[in-house]
Amino acid sequence: MPFNLKTPLLRIMAAFTSVALAATLLGGCAAVRLAYNNAPEVLHFYLDSQFGFTEEQSDLVKVQLREVHAWHRSKELPEIAKLLQKAQAQALQNITPAAACALFDEFRPRLDSAIARAVPGMAEVALRSAPEQWVTWQKGFDKRNASFRADYVSGSADARLAKRLESAKSNYERFYGKLSEAQLAALRASLERSGWDGAIALREAQRRQQDGLQTVKLLVADKVSAPEAEKRVAALMARSGQSPDAAYRANAQKWQQDNCERVAALHNSATPEQRAKAMATLQGYEADVRALIR
Repeated sequence: MPFNLKTPLLRIMAAFTSVALAATLLGGCAAVRLAYNNAPEVLHFYLDSQFGFTEEQSDLVKVQLREVHAWHRSKELPEIAKLLQKAQAQALQNITPAAACALFDEFRPRLDSAIARAVPGMAEVALRSAPEQWVTWQKGFDKRNASFRADYVSGSADARLAKRLESAKSNYERFYGKLSEAQLAALRASLERSGWDGAIALREAQRRQQDGLQTVKLLVADKVSAPEAEKRVAALMARSGQSPDAAYRANAQKWQQDNCERVAALHNSATPEQRAKAMATLQGYEADVRALIR
């Protein structure tokens, strides 16, 4: 489900791996390989446009991006290639919701590893942040929140469902090719039955945003040491990945289960041609990842 309302630090850290993950999601595209190979420059430009780095921060981020990129290429891409091989083994056969969830769960540590690797550098940058930058971050939050609210909270039920269906259809057709009318009807019905609630998702996003902003402000105000800053940033990342709100965690677990059931149902309805397309797509992903390793 669309969800891009992260804290400043989490957005920076997620960006470290966004180009690499794009290679596994787009496949067969020389432009994606080029983007990954130039990820430090691409991501620095993006992050600077979002956060307005000072010259000192900019120099620090450039060094950090190069270091994390080199580590990611040598350590993480081989792990992603292995997971893609595992996905291929299931592409031509029916799967259960549990199997779909298991595969998703195996990909999650790849992002967690990149975030953990980036924590020291991001803590260093956060310690050098200033009030005028915090104002910019809050304005960015407000803009993204308004867009999310318009798409998934404020509109009519039909409009919200149509937006979700559009996103899900695009994701599935990237793997399987064009979906049939029956598959689209089943996908729509599944989304309609699901308990996903944009208002709940938005509240959690706002909690993460304010948690992140407050964490950064206290790092500066308390003039903490580098080790203490890393400790606090790591704790922030843990709270962003696993909400302290028990009610939200219960909702998120239900939404994940719904998604696994939806993935399994659509895959099991796929024609031989669609499964062949999915296999070829996964093979393309793996080829891209192995080319990026080299």
